[in-house]
Amino acid sequence: KPRTLKNFASIYNDKFFTLKELEKIHSACLELTNKFPYQGELIMLMMACGRRLQELTKLRKDYVKLNERIIEIPKTISKIREDQFLTITEPVALVLERLKEINNRPGYEMFKSVPWLFPAIRYRSNTNIDPDYINSDRTRLKTITNCWNSIRDMTGIFGAPRCFRKTFSSLAKDTLGATGPATKLTGHTQDATLEKHYYKTHKDKVITNADKVAKILTFPIKVA
Repeated sequence: KPRTLKNFASIYNDKFFTLKELEKIHSACLELTNKFPYQGELIMLMMACGRRLQELTKLRKDYVKLNERIIEIPKTISKIREDQFLTITEPVALVLERLKEINNRPGYEMFKSVPWLFPAIRYRSNTNIDPDYINSDRTRLKTITNCWNSIRDMTGIFGAPRCFRKTFSSLAKDTLGATGPATKLTGHTQDATLEKHYYKTHKDKVITNADKVAKILTFPIKVA
């Protein structure tokens, strides 16, 4: 037996997506929306904000504050157990619009009653379903594996969804010129420890920085 066991996922430890790869992934998500509704949009959101998949799948519709241009990430779902938010930049706004469009498709109206921003597609509503079930953890999306595998087959791109976080952090650092402001956008632990109250007292600065990074992550829509 080998002396050490290597985690298969470690092959992605040094992987960063290029802007050209991100644009291909973005286009594939748009193309796959009918086959994998909500999954493609969730991947687009990961790309647009660099947040953890586990946090984004737990976002509720009432966390979206359009008037403040933020989506709240309460400490109950944040890995670092601190209240945070992500900015509704142009790429994030596109995701929100697409989610609204999916809910208006024939046969998808039922998902309007689900509290999660990304509901589980297997959920089916009828008049006999207990409201407690509709509002439970069982009606939220938990995986994007099928959609991601299809994207890899379509594009031939090597990588995993967790690479979006590293890619966004790198792009943010290059755009903003420093590590500190960049990690404020992704909620990394170290910066939260150094400046615990940054998200409360510097909201306008965080939003401004998010807009700067979003400019390079705004891709044209090429779906026929």
